[in-house]
Order: sequence, then C-alpha cells, then structure tokens
Amino acid sequence: MPWKETRVPNERMKLVVEYDKNEAESMAQLCRKYGISRKTGYKWWSRWQEEGLGGLADRSRAPLHHPQQVPLWEVQAILAARDRWGWGPKKLRVLLARKHPDINWPAISTFEQILKDQARVIPRKKRRRVPPQTQPLAHCDGPNALWCCDFKGHFATADGQRCYPCSRLHNGAPPGRGRHRRESNRHATA
Repeated sequence: MPWKETRVPNERMKLVVEYDKNEAESMAQLCRKYGISRKTGYKWWSRWQEEGLGGLADRSRAPLHHPQQVPLWEVQAILAARDRWGWGPKKLRVLLARKHPDINWPAISTFEQILKDQARVIPRKKRRRVPPQTQPLAHCDGPNALWCCDFKGHFATADGQRCYPCSRLHNGAPPGRGRHRRESNRHATA
C-alpha cells in the first residue's frame, strides 16, 4: 500500500473545514490532532475567514524594507563616474566624496559589488598555483651524487680585492660545512 502524500496547504484546509463544520469539540483538540499550537490554529482560522482559500497559502518572508540598500541615483552616479574615468572602486569613492561631501557614500566593497553586478569589471584570471616541491633533491640516492653551490654575494678584502664566498655542499653533507672562497662568481671559474 503506497504512502499517503499530503501537503501543508491541504492540511490547513482540512483543519479549517473541520473546525467550520464543528466536527471537533474544540480548537485545542483539532490542534492536538494536527500537531500544531492553538495560536497557529486560530491564525489559519482567521485567515480563512478574512481571505478565503488564498489566505491558507504560504506568504513571502522577504522583508518589505531594505534600510541598507543603495539608492538608485547613487548607483547611477557611481556607474557614470566609472564610465567617464574608468577607475576602480577606491578612486571612484574618493572622487565622488570630494565632489559631493554632503553625501554619505557607501563602502568600497559596495562600490566593488555595484561595478561587478553591472558588468563594469573584467574579472582577472586566477593564478594557477604550483604545488611546492617538498623534496626537490629526492632523486639523489647517496653522498656526492649531487653538489650544490650557493654564491653569497661579494665583499672587499683588506688588500682591496673582491672576495666571492660560496657554499658547496653535496646532498648528504650537514648544512654549514664546505664554505670556499672563489676569485669570481662567473660560471667558467666557479
């Protein structure tokens, strides 16, 4: 036997019709039967009496007033400034605040959102992230298999010559060992 499918408006209709025909002794009994509070039962009963069948439908929960909404004339001023100068939200806000200091302009993030909503901003390509190499020298299987050389820059010695210190390490050596002095940092002599 299949399940009986009921919808909320149908259950509301059954509630008010049953209460209207006086089949139940009281609203409290009906509300216990349908698993709702008495306050909710009376609410649907009063809507049924005032509006008829349309009163049993769900009403919109959207707010009627948006106090933080940017007025249309501000949006148009922002878009006109963007079209004229082509600047971003930071500069546009500073410009409009200087031209009209008596107006409390929205935040920079709101400017960004307005420009994005009106397709006045070209989104940048996301940079591809290269995964970090946790073990770049993993292919070396023993000491002296790979040597590393790191030039540390140069400095002048007491006799006026330049010294190019470098660190040469093989893959198995502990750090801090193998520092050598070179005459130049060119590849041919290194």
